[in-house]
Amino acid sequence: MIDQWKRALLAGVSAVFERGDQKAPEVDEEQVKDRHANIGMLAVFNDFWQEGASLGPASEVEDD
Repeated sequence: MIDQWKRALLAGVSAVFERGDQKAPEVDEEQVKDRHANIGMLAVFNDFWQEGASLGPASEVEDD
C-alpha cells in the first residue's frame, strides 16, 4: 500500500518539474526598466523618510 502511494507521489512530482512544450515567458524590457526606476525612486524616498524620522519631531529640531 505504501509502495503504491510512493509511486503515485513520485510520478506526480516529476510532472511538476517538466517544462514540456511550454515557452519561456516573454519579458517586456520597457516594463522592466520602468519597474527598476520605480524601485530606485522608492529607495530614495525610504532613505529620506528614515533620516527624517531619526531627527525626531519637528518641535525638537533646533533652528540654526
